Amino acid sequence: MQPFTFDEKSKRNYNALIFAFSSERLRFLVSLYHTHIFVFSVYFVVDFFYAVYNTKIYNV
Repeated sequence: MQPFTFDEKSKRNYNALIFAFSSERLRFLVSLYHTHIFVFSVYFVVDFFYAVYNTKIYNV
């Protein structure tokens, strides 16, 4: 196992990636994306418990 090293090309790509993620617009998009995931997961959990609740009532 040799230690992980950057060659020139991947170092440039890494810097470009860091720069892109530090830009304001991209950070906003990422936060928006995470918000959507959060809302969807909350909806999914509520929907799941609602389904369990219904099956308990009706004994399906």
